[in-house]
Amino acid sequence: MGQDRAQARGIRRQLGHGFDSRRFPAPALSDRSGSPSPFVWVIKPWDRGMLQEIERAVCEADLGVSVLAADGIVRLDGRKLTEQERANAVKQVRELGDAARTAVDRAVAADGQHHAAKWHHLIEEKVAMKEKEIAV
Repeated sequence: MGQDRAQARGIRRQLGHGFDSRRFPAPALSDRSGSPSPFVWVIKPWDRGMLQEIERAVCEADLGVSVLAADGIVRLDGRKLTEQERANAVKQVRELGDAARTAVDRAVAADGQHHAAKWHHLIEEKVAMKEKEIAV
């Protein structure tokens, strides 16, 4: 179920690339409801003039779904993943997760080093001030 939502979000993001997505983001163009199954998305544009634009954008995005536009709706028919495709997707997600985790670890380490250097500098200044007070 989460995979279907992620795929739907990806489709919505891709829809914005066929036209000016700042003026017409995909959620503002249509309603996605009435899907008969988890593998079928039905997009009902509020402006019928956008029907061809949406269909063209989905086709150009090469999402691996079949596109059918008729009667004022765009129907995207997805398919179930095979066991091999699912295993490849899991492997890819794990690799992306590991890369993100490594990036976060490096950022935290760099931030820690920055703060440690800053505190070290402040402590050295305090020690120098105290030494001058003692010497006077």
